[in-house]
Amino acid sequence: MDWNTFLSTLSQSAAGLIAIVAAFVISKLLGENEKQETYDSQVSKLIIDYNDLIQRISIRKFTWYDRRNIEYSTDVIEAVKNNEFSNLADNEKLNLLFLLEPHLYKTDVCLDQLNLLIKKYAPQTNSLGMTFSSSMPLLAPNGLWDKIGKERELINQLQIDSFTLINNFKDVKSDFINTMNGLDSFKYTLYILAFGFFLTVVYPLHFMPMKLDISPEIDFSLKAFYSTAFSIKGLFLFFLSLVVVLIFGYFFLVIKRIKRKYLILEKELSAIYFDIKSYCRYF
Repeated sequence: MDWNTFLSTLSQSAAGLIAIVAAFVISKLLGENEKQETYDSQVSKLIIDYNDLIQRISIRKFTWYDRRNIEYSTDVIEAVKNNEFSNLADNEKLNLLFLLEPHLYKTDVCLDQLNLLIKKYAPQTNSLGMTFSSSMPLLAPNGLWDKIGKERELINQLQIDSFTLINNFKDVKSDFINTMNGLDSFKYTLYILAFGFFLTVVYPLHFMPMKLDISPEIDFSLKAFYSTAFSIKGLFLFFLSLVVVLIFGYFFLVIKRIKRKYLILEKELSAIYFDIKSYCRYF
């Protein structure tokens, strides 16, 4: 049997197969680098959208909305006249108020405005023991309810935009976390290819050239190692191995760099972008 032909064919076939798989893996890996840059751009845009949304929320009139609703609420005024708020602690007053007006945003002015209504409309007893309300309910100025309704619509839209943006943050983070975890498969594949290269290409080549009708023998002695390593054949095999190791090593660094960028991107996505209360404490 001509072992030279066999070993040469084996090495060439293995090298070709490894080259094809490595080319596919490397092309996919370069695509992962572009994908990371895309995720980076998406996160930057979402953060810009977040800052813009915070700015738009900051100009909304939450306290004005609550104050005007309480001031002209017939249900609240009627409850005050019926003494439903009498002898209640502040938190109990607020609970009853929010039960009567569930659409309020529970701003800090609610209790103060409610106390003003209680002071203004609470029944009083005269010297004859007769109970009466000191004031008649005020009518809302013309167009006030339209303004309140418009403010409510604007706030509701901002709340919808906030939840939508949170979902976008979650989607992008979930996508790039899955992509980052998938980078390990590229690393493991490169390890297998490197091991396969030395086992099926370099190792068979170190037997060549062989005399006819002589079978290769596996020899792990130092003498056999030195005789191969310090020879022209060993020198070429060393340079071949070095080139392949450097190529694979470079792409290991690429994987590490991409993963590090993903970790930095993950840190940029702090908890505030996923908490509706960080957008507005009244949502």
